Amino acid sequence: MIEVRLTSRSVLKTIAVFDGHVVEFFFDELRGGSRRIHVGHVKSLDLAPVAHGKEPYALTIHCEYQIVAVDVSEDALPRAKELVAAIQAAMQSVSL
Repeated sequence: MIEVRLTSRSVLKTIAVFDGHVVEFFFDELRGGSRRIHVGHVKSLDLAPVAHGKEPYALTIHCEYQIVAVDVSEDALPRAKELVAAIQAAMQSVSL
């Protein structure tokens, strides 16, 4: 299991949890928001620098009918890279 706080300055203070099959993002917002994505739905994912944003990086997951983009702080970058590698490995091993 991977658990990482992706943001330090962003208002949402996003936390990502990956259990090997489902990645879930928890946001600190009034609606109690979270997003769950099974690796079988992920078409692509990218962790890249952004020119403008609250944090210097963004993690973007593209599915068939949704895109989830979250900010990633500099100090969370090493763990975010581990998260991306784990999701990519799981995507290759899932056969649905």
